[in-house]
Amino acid sequence: MDDLSRVHAIATEACITFTKLYENSHVFSGAGAADGNIGGAVLDCFDTNKRIILAVTDQQPNQTAIAVGHKNDEHFSMVGMFEISTLKVSRVLEIMEQHFAH
Repeated sequence: MDDLSRVHAIATEACITFTKLYENSHVFSGAGAADGNIGGAVLDCFDTNKRIILAVTDQQPNQTAIAVGHKNDEHFSMVGMFEISTLKVSRVLEIMEQHFAH
């Protein structure tokens, strides 16, 4: 599985798990818009109006940058860089709980 496919799979599984843990939450996962060498996954929470982005670039293979912000804002805060090969759904869930759980 390539890096982008793995990030999409992790984001999808995290979204499914989050909605099971927080039954009244409204969370969506999808593919981030690819722009040249950048692609990734997006997690949106309609309850908090926040977004988590998992970005993948050709310049940093096996790395994903995770950032959090408000959906309608251009400025996002970097959570960190993570190796895609070792990134777990549980780590993405922790980030979701910090920013989406209410």
